Amino acid sequence: MTDIKTFIFKNKTASALLAVAVLGGLLLIFGGGYEKDRGTAENTANEEYISNVENKIEQMVKQVCRGEVTVIVTAESSEEYVYAENTEEMTEKNKDETVRISKSNQYATVNGQTVIKTVLKPKIRGIAVVCHGGDDPVMQYKIIKLLSCAYGISEGKICVAGL
Repeated sequence: MTDIKTFIFKNKTASALLAVAVLGGLLLIFGGGYEKDRGTAENTANEEYISNVENKIEQMVKQVCRGEVTVIVTAESSEEYVYAENTEEMTEKNKDETVRISKSNQYATVNGQTVIKTVLKPKIRGIAVVCHGGDDPVMQYKIIKLLSCAYGISEGKICVAGL
């Protein structure tokens, strides 16, 4: 053990490598908090969106079946951001009249912040509904058609069952 200490303290390269290793370990342990916070905020936004969709569906279905309704919605993706871009186009002519066009895209920024053009809500993967009368084929048909039209998903991704 004494030989290792002596080697590290007398050898500058070994000391520097040890310091880098310790700093790297500390960064792995304590770093990355921003990404965790951002992921939590995104999950909360997605859960809130899905919860709102479930509530809207529940209210619509209650109008059709007039009873207790339970709704579960699953999402295929999370919220996505589309950023505004600045496109720059340059045209050059050579001696032999050859035209060369080059384009470059960069995200638009205002005060150092990237400009968000659009926020795409999570895509709905499927809807499950449990309600009074949900075993009746006519009731199932009405609810499935209603939800398919309202949310633009195929009828095969909607399941209706009775209580």
